[in-house]
Amino acid sequence: MAKALHEMADADLHKLIDDSRSQLRELRFQFGVARSLPNPASLRTIRRTMAGALTVLNERKLGIATQKAATPGKAGKAEKKKAEPKAEAKAEKKPAKKAKG
Repeated sequence: MAKALHEMADADLHKLIDDSRSQLRELRFQFGVARSLPNPASLRTIRRTMAGALTVLNERKLGIATQKAATPGKAGKAEKKKAEPKAEAKAEKKPAKKAKG
């Protein structure tokens, strides 16, 4: 989700924040009336989405971060194969055990 937020434009982030606030308000009202929610975890998800969007906007305002270009599909994930070199490094570090004879 964080990568998606960094790829969004400022106007889209503001719209996401406004939508999240209205959803949160509606869920809180629904909880106040009915004293239950169909999915209580949705409150947490909405709050975290809103916090992430506000963080990205604040970082941009302070000059810490800029809008990143969207990555096409799974191309970014294919490049991150660090598990293979670690396995090879471990194999090189372990000395071979000598057979008792």
